[in-house]
Amino acid sequence: MLRSIKVIAINTYKELIRDRILLVLLVFAILLLGTTLFLGSISLDQNNRIIIDFGLTGIFIFGVIITLFASGSSLNKELDHHTAYMILARPLKRSWFIIGKFTGLCLTMFTLISLMSITFLVLLFAKAGWQAINISLILAIFYIYLELCLLTALALMFSSFSSTIMGMIYSLAIFLIGHSSTSIVALIQSGSSWIKYIFLLIYYFFPNLNKFNL
Repeated sequence: MLRSIKVIAINTYKELIRDRILLVLLVFAILLLGTTLFLGSISLDQNNRIIIDFGLTGIFIFGVIITLFASGSSLNKELDHHTAYMILARPLKRSWFIIGKFTGLCLTMFTLISLMSITFLVLLFAKAGWQAINISLILAIFYIYLELCLLTALALMFSSFSSTIMGMIYSLAIFLIGHSSTSIVALIQSGSSWIKYIFLLIYYFFPNLNKFNL
């Protein structure tokens, strides 16, 4: 079991790392992180804060884009090229195949998030020194990664029964609802009786992704 999952995960990782579109997105994200130094230099006594805010936001947004693209298309590529059928023809459970794909996607996201985070931390160190880098900043990046892993699982689930585009749209919809929990709570408090129950159902049914935002 573990050997099969490991082989699928490694193959998924190698396939995604070689994807040129992901590399272009990664390079663009790193370049955007570099602009935080300029934004910090033109701010009024908020250099470190601007760099941290824009750096974490850049890592998060590009992480979401890369996750939706990679997770939404990975399984469908296997199905379109019929490579998944050859793999599943062997004595391999479908659940092992999905777990292997998920593990490979999470490894890919870990690599890309690590590269962006190292770039961000180096820029922050060059601008503000070691005192600007603390455990809260590392935890914030780690929680971004955890959220992206959850988004990966959702995108992989949707891509198993829908097209690549629709899988991305479904995942993005849940992502946006998950980050609208504060607004949903306000609607629950201000809505009429039957509308309140609808939004209460939405609030408890969908994940509250704001919990990952440190």
